[in-house]
Amino acid sequence: MHFIKKASNGYLWNQLLKFFEFALIFIFSVILARGLGETQYGLYSTLMSICAVVILFISTGMEEAIISFLPKYSEAIEKQNIVTLFLQLRIGIFILVATLLYFFAPIISTILNNNELSNLIRYSVLYIIFSSLANLVIHIYIAGLDLKTVFIVKTISLIFNATCSYFLLIRGQGIKSILAILTISSAFIVIVLAYRARHQPGFRPRRIEKNIMKFCCNIWLINIINFILGKQSDILMLSSLLGNQAYIGYYNVAFSLKSNISLLFISGLGGVGLTTVSRIIQSKDEKKIHKTIDVLIKMAVFLSIPLTIFSMINAQHIIMYIFSDQYAPSIQLLQIFIGFDIICRLMGGGIYVTLFYAIEKSNIVLVLRLISGIVNVILNLILIPEIGVCGAVIATGFSGLMLISSEMIWMRKYIKIKYPVQFIFKIVFSSLAAAAIVSIFPIYDLVGLIGRAAGYGLTLVIILYLLSPLTDEDKQIIANANQVIYKIIKYF
Repeated sequence: MHFIKKASNGYLWNQLLKFFEFALIFIFSVILARGLGETQYGLYSTLMSICAVVILFISTGMEEAIISFLPKYSEAIEKQNIVTLFLQLRIGIFILVATLLYFFAPIISTILNNNELSNLIRYSVLYIIFSSLANLVIHIYIAGLDLKTVFIVKTISLIFNATCSYFLLIRGQGIKSILAILTISSAFIVIVLAYRARHQPGFRPRRIEKNIMKFCCNIWLINIINFILGKQSDILMLSSLLGNQAYIGYYNVAFSLKSNISLLFISGLGGVGLTTVSRIIQSKDEKKIHKTIDVLIKMAVFLSIPLTIFSMINAQHIIMYIFSDQYAPSIQLLQIFIGFDIICRLMGGGIYVTLFYAIEKSNIVLVLRLISGIVNVILNLILIPEIGVCGAVIATGFSGLMLISSEMIWMRKYIKIKYPVQFIFKIVFSSLAAAAIVSIFPIYDLVGLIGRAAGYGLTLVIILYLLSPLTDEDKQIIANANQVIYKIIKYF
């Protein structure tokens, strides 16, 4: 039980960190979207997708290897060996990649149907270098469980990005100025975190063990497949097939909003959920395993579905009053995105990957995601020329739904999951009822939207109190794990 309590506390702290990070990134995206306008914001989104692809190829799975293997070394000298080797390898790779990117920038611009990209790609090389280094250094601290330092440094960096970008944009500056700000903040993270680690003992680098290299390659391959399934590939294909940067701006606003809404309250379950399930599965207690999975599914639905349903119904107001009416085409895109997301979440989306990793069946994850990624690319090639940006949304949503369905079918071969149908019905019914009740109050501005959201939350709490979706056993498990969480949910 001590471990369960530790895991639940880990969720609370991890969720707090993720919540602030999501909030600051969202504010930054709103500032950019409103300040740049749909066309320039689309161009910025395309540039960031290129940077993300380059950083992905530079990463080669090192960040995940740092988290997985660094804690296993007991001696400081051993930790320094692996850290130094990864840093040397990272520097060598990004020097090579950055050089190639600089010289091939005109070709990339031609492929993506935008001549403006050539100079911007070259201008982004420094940002890619510092961002890549910052990612690696941050994961070194995470491996040491120094989340407080990471939180402080990242928060300062994100506040700096949002504040400086706002003042630069109102003074008429553009994408190059934003890139400069992002480069400075990434360099700040590297310098501060490296300075704090300056008193580490000396070391002599050795070669990286084969099992670590194999792990890096596997994770790198999975990350590349995730890229094919994600927004970055959609944005690059939209640019290549349509060449209209405004469409990309609409897409990025819808996708970013969907991601923030869907993950806002459940992002903290990530690594904590994997650790918890792995430990429970090792016990081989079938009753405990099924109950743990049952609680995880309920928590994911409870923390995500009410917000996604409210956002889908009020998509027009959210887009118009937060991003302005220039992003009106994003309304339909956001609703389609959220519609697919709700179906996937109700099917247990997000839980299966955790379970496959816990039972050491990561190859299934790799194969299923590869198939879904190929389907996504094929559908993009068919639908984007026919129905435009909406085709990319449908392609991504359908391939994601296909992935969750296949994961669900395969998982039943190893663990017979019993879905909490009654619980899910009560959550969906409560969310729809609360949304219907507050919809009678009109919205005329952002204050009205906030008021409706507050009214929705209050109404939802009352309905959930009356329906009591959680069982006494659920409440007892949560009470044993964490009294803070229990005090919040005991009335439901």
